[in-house]
Amino acid sequence: MIFGKRIKSLVFSTDLSIIKNVNADAIIAVYPFTPQPIITQALLLAADIPVFAGVGGGLTQGQRVVNLAMFAEMQGATGVVLNAPTASAVVSHVAETIDIPVVLTVARADTDFDERIRAGAFLPFVGPIVDQAGQVHVAADVALTPQEIMELIDTACAIMEHPEQYAHKCDGKILATLFFEPSTRTRLSFESAMLSLGGKVLGVASAESSSASKGETVADTVRVVSCYSDIIAMRHPKEGAPLVASMHAQVPVINAGDGGHNHPTQTLTDLLTIHREMGRFENLTVGLCGDLKFGRTVHSLVAAMSRYTGIRFVLISPEELKLPRYVKEQYIKAKNIPYTQSTDLETVMPELDILYMTRVQRERFFNEEDYLRLKDSYILTSDKLRGAKESLRILHPLPRVNEISVAVDDDPRACYFKQVQYGKYIRMALILKLLEIK
Repeated sequence: MIFGKRIKSLVFSTDLSIIKNVNADAIIAVYPFTPQPIITQALLLAADIPVFAGVGGGLTQGQRVVNLAMFAEMQGATGVVLNAPTASAVVSHVAETIDIPVVLTVARADTDFDERIRAGAFLPFVGPIVDQAGQVHVAADVALTPQEIMELIDTACAIMEHPEQYAHKCDGKILATLFFEPSTRTRLSFESAMLSLGGKVLGVASAESSSASKGETVADTVRVVSCYSDIIAMRHPKEGAPLVASMHAQVPVINAGDGGHNHPTQTLTDLLTIHREMGRFENLTVGLCGDLKFGRTVHSLVAAMSRYTGIRFVLISPEELKLPRYVKEQYIKAKNIPYTQSTDLETVMPELDILYMTRVQRERFFNEEDYLRLKDSYILTSDKLRGAKESLRILHPLPRVNEISVAVDDDPRACYFKQVQYGKYIRMALILKLLEIK
């Protein structure tokens, strides 16, 4: 799955004429020579669909592979490909440096897949996953149908209106929070959700406080934790870790974020916020502002909202941070959804029903100069809201840096702190669904 779309066909090619005209779902661009940035750039400029760019392996190793991977990410690659043989240390270095998936080729039947996944290799997957025992897991963005999403939203709204009726729904149940990287809002939201349902919580807040620091695998960890809990919420820095967990756990697993890949409950939170505040998903003009190139929450929200009628997108960003072409092709152009691109927030403000703000991320830039030039491109102030609709709703996935002035916090159109509250309720609804509690 890429941003909710199942990849059924791949083309292995570096021929620009083929890449420009092919009707496959994605491209694997690898070739038997040392990768060159200019070739990567040309392939990505020609492609209208996702590209997994070859960046090394074999004779190309070390820091050169890392540099090529960084360049491919900055040019808009969906993922990078490392050819066998590639040392796990190189895989790990690449995975720690970039936020797009790292795909490895396999040349031997005795390959230690668990070691490669621990190093940072990506496993694409479909969700919700139903294992051989019939256990359901939620691991990917836009994994649920619109009907299932509405069922969750209805449950979340019912919880908000009658919390006392749900206060003991999970009596005797235990949620294990396995957070292998720092988190405040997401971890506390899951814990608060389970406690509000009458359940209990146990878990770890970092890799250092778990057996992972001793080298224990994700598979072994979830096997053990399954013995202590009824449901698991996992956050992990490596893409694909929740898939590994769902393959080995004896209880439902919820992906609470895996690297730069997925954060399904944030997308559900955004959808609940929109529906709760606007009363509908249909016939809305949705403005997305800031870092649209690298913002995973933006890509996921575009994918989710593109399934509803009467949607129009307004894409507001610097030229350097525009929404990737393949996201537009998959979710906007393929469905004939009208959209506008702008570099001026104030000009388009009167058109918007939803304004989804994001921060410009320092870590995405090759040099400090470009970051400093762009970081304050879009700061939402009270003055800029003068022409906005009274019914406008402002969302932000948080954390906020300086892209929304604190003066906006008291504006009734600001919903980002409500959004946090809604996140708790949608997670309560999801826990009930996965535990099959009515």
